[in-house]
Amino acid sequence: MRIKRSIHNVDWMTPDDLEFEYGISIPLQTRLRMKKNYTSEASLKFAPIPFVKIGKLILYRRDDIDKWLETNTIKGETDELRE
Repeated sequence: MRIKRSIHNVDWMTPDDLEFEYGISIPLQTRLRMKKNYTSEASLKFAPIPFVKIGKLILYRRDDIDKWLETNTIKGETDELRE
């Protein structure tokens, strides 16, 4: 059984907060943090998810996650026509 940790800070999110607010599951977050996933050329298209680790505590800065999502956004044809 997992215990939900909350830091009650608008600038920082726990993995549970990230899952709730952005829909990125905790197992996916774990894979996105793993350095070995970004060593092959094919995987270099996506930057690892930015995080801070203090002991066993994982935290995400909200601004970093927003920038990371923007960086990894794949634009479709309708998006390209608007620019």
